[in-house]
Amino acid sequence: MNHGSMRCVLLAAAFALTVSGISTAAEESERKYRSTPDGEGALTQEMIEQCITLKREIGKSRAEFQGIETRHDAVSKEADEQAETLKASRDLADYDYKGELAKYKEKLAEADKLYNEMQAKKTAYDQQTAKFDQQCNNQPSYEDDNAAAAKKMGEAL
Repeated sequence: MNHGSMRCVLLAAAFALTVSGISTAAEESERKYRSTPDGEGALTQEMIEQCITLKREIGKSRAEFQGIETRHDAVSKEADEQAETLKASRDLADYDYKGELAKYKEKLAEADKLYNEMQAKKTAYDQQTAKFDQQCNNQPSYEDDNAAAAKKMGEAL
């Protein structure tokens, strides 16, 4: 091979590398990511991680809500039972009606407090769920971003 032929081969190889580099860069740049949570395009890895964090928070909120709901239901049941006892026993001579009425009113106050806590937790849960539905649920994303986020966060979206 003479010097001119060698130069042509080297130029052709350099051109091929440049073209393949351009096509790889072009493929990467064709990705369309969101610039904001409400924008168009796919979720970024960071957004997917935020969605996973939000999913975890929703799980905690649900557990807190259900715990308060369980306590509320138990206290309400106790209050209902005390009300029945009050009704059935108020005419008995040796029954401490005023003392039992005070206990009943305490149970009602506790049930009301738990109800208000339960409603606050439910509101927070509903807001988190709505945010998740809007920003995360059924949103487009790239598989490699999902995999990287799942690996980093220890769970998938």
